[in-house]
Amino acid sequence: MVTAEGRAKILDFGLAKLREEAARPGAGSDSTDTAPTMPGQIMGTVPYMSPEQATGSEVDSRSDIFSVGTLLYEMLSGQRPFRGDQHLATIREILTVDPPPLPARVPRALAEVVARCLQKRPAERFADGGVAAAELRRVQSAKMRIPVRWFVYAAVAAALAVGIVQPDPKVILPGKPAAKELQEAEALLRRYDQKGNVDRAIALLEAVPANSPSRAAVLVALAEANVRKSILTSDKALLEKAAKYATEALTENGDLAVAHAALGAVAAAHGRASEAAASFERALEINPLNARAQLGLAKLKSGEEAERLYKSAIERSPGDWVALHEWAVYCVRQARYDEAIGAWKRAIELAPDNLTAMSYLGSGYHMKGSYADAADSFQRVLALDATLAPAWANLSTARYFQGKFDDAIRAGERAVELSPDRYLYWGNLGDVYRIAKQPEKAETAYERAVRLVLDRLATNPGDTAARGNVALYWAKSGAHAKARAELLRLNLAKSEDVRLFFKAAIIYEIGHERDRALEYLRRAVRAGYSMHEIANEPELAELRRDSRFVFSFAKR
Repeated sequence: MVTAEGRAKILDFGLAKLREEAARPGAGSDSTDTAPTMPGQIMGTVPYMSPEQATGSEVDSRSDIFSVGTLLYEMLSGQRPFRGDQHLATIREILTVDPPPLPARVPRALAEVVARCLQKRPAERFADGGVAAAELRRVQSAKMRIPVRWFVYAAVAAALAVGIVQPDPKVILPGKPAAKELQEAEALLRRYDQKGNVDRAIALLEAVPANSPSRAAVLVALAEANVRKSILTSDKALLEKAAKYATEALTENGDLAVAHAALGAVAAAHGRASEAAASFERALEINPLNARAQLGLAKLKSGEEAERLYKSAIERSPGDWVALHEWAVYCVRQARYDEAIGAWKRAIELAPDNLTAMSYLGSGYHMKGSYADAADSFQRVLALDATLAPAWANLSTARYFQGKFDDAIRAGERAVELSPDRYLYWGNLGDVYRIAKQPEKAETAYERAVRLVLDRLATNPGDTAARGNVALYWAKSGAHAKARAELLRLNLAKSEDVRLFFKAAIIYEIGHERDRALEYLRRAVRAGYSMHEIANEPELAELRRDSRFVFSFAKR
């Protein structure tokens, strides 16, 4: 308060802390009092906290400078510099947001003092309260028309120079659990198909104080969110962030199954299958019912073991569309199109506005040979969101197999315009140009697709789908030797992916090796590959006229 004589008096130190100099032996009988705070504990009035105090880090007199800057800002503008509607939102602003400029009526020199007090990094603020007070007195002595009451806090700053920390505690946050934030973030991540949800989840999780008892779970969620964002954006740098979060979570709690599962997801996204499997298996050793680990491991396995893991993950996640979606993708690889369609329909029942599942449902119809239904599904998706590149790419493929090449080109060009870094879209567009007798455009599209897929294989050499596609692009570009070499790397003798058999048949047919093309086509058909796709693939038009094809396949 200010006395009648104009002197400032601090009536309530609230929360105070002795500086190290004062606590040395001989400093006085009070110097040995136990401090009321613990390392990592957040105490104080949230809107006036410094960034280091808000994160539970070590504080010194420069933390007080930040708080004084907050008070000065409020006196000069009538508003606090950090105005979140809840404590966590306010802390997020303190850590990441610069306050709005002070009103124009505030002299520039005074505004600069306040701005320096409010620097996020302690080293960029005034060294202590004495220096801050001297600067305020200098500004006042410059004969500016600034009310004297605004300079009362110069005295407060001088008092703070002796080491008083954080006046007036109204809120104590002793590192509370982040259950609410985790639930909200996980709900957002479950609907990663909706634009902005992954970014919102990351922002929510990053705002949780570092000393929260839920820290390990928050780190796991951050790892999962960054893996998901990396997949959505093709940004491999995000995988390094995810690995850091997952490793830190394991440092916090090595027996946390979800942390091992998160590390497995990072390795899987990198294409390190054996490393990913080891992490998922460790997670299941700790918790055999962990659905995330089951789903991650299922994608690395085949046969009965994969099916068991998929079905268990679905059972453990009855309201989650993601497990059903992954199971449907697996069924397509096994040429079980009716099962895939059924799974995607169930996923849409769980999330009726899920455009990703709707688009994949169209792909299921396509593989079954129901091209009109497929095109209808993609049209429905695009009617709801015309900016979805996957829907345009899928529509292009449907039109391609319908023989509507002009429509296929338009849809394919829209897909690469919206998502120019997806090799699959460029490769598909090259296919349409090739069949539509536009060789120069086809060559350009294939070159772009090859460049992108090789970038992917550099960081994810175990991606067999990408390897099969680059072999196909090389074959269609005339690089037959490269295409055959890539097929050898795939070791198709041990593969169960029917899509690779079909691609191999096309590659050998383009390379004028009809016998081998027929061999792999038989393998694809025996494994259940869509006869509709075989019957409508333009690249196999000549092969379908071969008497061996007619005898072996036509009546199936």
